[in-house]
Amino acid sequence: MISLLYIKEILLRVFQTEGLNLLKKNFEKSIQDDKIQKSINFIRTHLKDKITIQQIAGISGMGQTTFFKKFKKCTGHSPIEFILHERIGRAKMMIQKNQLSLQEIAFQCGFNSYEYFCSSFRRLEKKKPSEFKKEKLVSFS
Repeated sequence: MISLLYIKEILLRVFQTEGLNLLKKNFEKSIQDDKIQKSINFIRTHLKDKITIQQIAGISGMGQTTFFKKFKKCTGHSPIEFILHERIGRAKMMIQKNQLSLQEIAFQCGFNSYEYFCSSFRRLEKKKPSEFKKEKLVSFS
């Protein structure tokens, strides 16, 4: 018999996912600059790879300094911060699916070292990836 708490947890996850998707769509609509949007799309599709400012500035057709300033103005983050937030966001989704180890997730999300992944995760989320994973496992049991 499925408990009421379990059903509530499932509904909460659905709403959180839908809410996140709506926020992303609103964010994407709010960026009017096609060149910046093109660079954001590139970042999201290449998170697993090494991404350089030179690379994404080239995709946007701007010089690095101009690109950096415009990107920060449009998104509120530097390109480096944006990439880090996107990688951590993807890692959180992968942790919730619980199909890979934390080390595998780190490398799948484009981090060069597990230590850097852990320190970045902790800085942004205020908890270790292992703590986040444990919370998600407990909430689904």
